[in-house]
Amino acid sequence: MAFCPKPGSVFVFDLDGTVYLGDAAIPGAVQFINSLIQKGYGVILFSNNSSRSVSEVQKKLSRMGLEATAEQIVLSSHVAAAALQKLQPGKRCYALANPNLELILREQNIALTDDPKCADYVLLGFDTTLTYRKLQDAAMLLDSGKPYYATHPDINCPTADGFMPDTGAMIALLEVSTGRKPDLVFGKPELSTVEFICAKTDQPKECLIFIGDRLETDIAIGRNGVQTILVYTGITTPEIYAGSSIQADLAVQTLADITL
Repeated sequence: MAFCPKPGSVFVFDLDGTVYLGDAAIPGAVQFINSLIQKGYGVILFSNNSSRSVSEVQKKLSRMGLEATAEQIVLSSHVAAAALQKLQPGKRCYALANPNLELILREQNIALTDDPKCADYVLLGFDTTLTYRKLQDAAMLLDSGKPYYATHPDINCPTADGFMPDTGAMIALLEVSTGRKPDLVFGKPELSTVEFICAKTDQPKECLIFIGDRLETDIAIGRNGVQTILVYTGITTPEIYAGSSIQADLAVQTLADITL
């Protein structure tokens, strides 16, 4: 299907369900992305998954034949860290985070503490090292009124064996326990992600094209003034899409079906 991007366009690709499934590249995805790079378009590879590191994503893509630079890989962790620098400068963060997220936060000069008594605010990430103690500490901090943020809203994370409960599931748990929702959620489909990528690429939002398989994140981000393309290689089927109020600028079976 023909698609005519503007000069200077930046394509922002989701990963799981769009570029790959498990450890296998989706047919045609790598070739399409490499063709965009060859034609001079900007490419960003974006994952809401805040449990990952940039190097992990790089190595995985490299095994599939896509040689991405560290600058081309963006995680919700980066968006969260950039926002928290402005929202909570110099304040101490109690983070429900694994070492990958902690590293990105420290690299962006976010002060972390594992002592809830010293914490000024809470950040909930996709914490694959989550313990009951962390949940209890977070719940107590929320109950005391501390500012509360989350890296992204995804409820489940796809795996080769099914799915894992993701950050959105922990948001729901803490809401039931404390009655509080995050003051802000980062990642897709939030405006903070659009602003971060605009700043990173030095392009206006009108030049951003988000591509993905999830309506509630990859396509719903279009409400912030960016273009979106839906692919049916992940969780959204044509039947689901037909009944959804969330609509893309273009819907295709796979990335290989897009012609420029």
